[in-house]
Amino acid sequence: MSIFLFIGDLYPGGAERQLIYLCNGLVKRGWQVTLVTIKGGGAYQDLLDSRVTRCVLGGNSLLTVMWRLTKFLRQGRPSILVNLLFHATLLGRVAASIARVSCVSSYRNISYGSAQRDALVRLTAWLDTSTLSNVAGARGRLFPTRSRRQLHIIPNMYLGKIGAPVEGHLRQLHSEEHTSAFHWCFVGRLQPQKNLSALLHAFKQLSAVQPLPMRLSIAGDGREAEILQAEVEALELIGSVKLLGHISEPDQLFREADALVLPSRWEGMPNVLMEAMAAGTPCVATPVGAVSDMLGHGLRGVVARGTTSDAIAEAMGRLMVMLPAERQSMADSAKRYIVQACDVETVTDQWEALLRQAAGQ
Repeated sequence: MSIFLFIGDLYPGGAERQLIYLCNGLVKRGWQVTLVTIKGGGAYQDLLDSRVTRCVLGGNSLLTVMWRLTKFLRQGRPSILVNLLFHATLLGRVAASIARVSCVSSYRNISYGSAQRDALVRLTAWLDTSTLSNVAGARGRLFPTRSRRQLHIIPNMYLGKIGAPVEGHLRQLHSEEHTSAFHWCFVGRLQPQKNLSALLHAFKQLSAVQPLPMRLSIAGDGREAEILQAEVEALELIGSVKLLGHISEPDQLFREADALVLPSRWEGMPNVLMEAMAAGTPCVATPVGAVSDMLGHGLRGVVARGTTSDAIAEAMGRLMVMLPAERQSMADSAKRYIVQACDVETVTDQWEALLRQAAGQ
């Protein structure tokens, strides 16, 4: 069966990586898979199975892109078109309707960043044959609550090793005098969504009352890097907070850290949280997207009571006062969740069943 998967571009990001995993999983099962993008970005291109066809539409306006996509659908006649992220969802729905191709949209978050965008996505949901999300909270925000159709929930897939040992060492993160400190880490893009200013203030606040020394490693790059570095200096955290930039092996950082903290303002089902859970690293995260479900509402990790610096500091403090055995039990439970719910074959089975149903097979 032929399937087209449509996204704006291949940027480094969770949705893009999950899309690559899905393309590879389906092509291995005999599907004819075409990955369609508006732009020609190459993130994760080295992970993409060579049997997956790549098509770049190009175009300087949304109308041009929609016209090219409609033409491509009419020529290729796929059994189904799958749309991911905001622009692809809107353009793909309209183009599939014009070309008379079955359409599935996959929400990777509970919001696309503004009430106006969310309303556009919600109001055009009727154009889908099926709609799915990796987080149940998308109902109401991105999917009409009164729709007669079901919003299908399929979790992200995890392809890494579960609790695998890490060889080698990270480059020196901090001076030797800090080796006994409680080591927090963050991994992700340095952008407003990740709420890193609140994390820095939470870290400063907790450091003032926590008798155990602390340090924080922030791994990732993005447009807020210089702003965050300036804030580290303004808060006088230079000796305990390090911005590492992009690292190619975050799994090693997870294992060398005592805990991950994810302070995001919004998320879908964050890959970084899955990776830390699979590595057996205790996690603290804000109650956004699928995070609370992933962390078992406190059974598999500590869920903050909000996204403010006060809430983040309080949650980090809760983890730090736990006995080591408690943290280990929590981490073991998190690892089991990844094994059971996010296994690549299990998740691909769910995708395949939904796609076949949407295509009428």
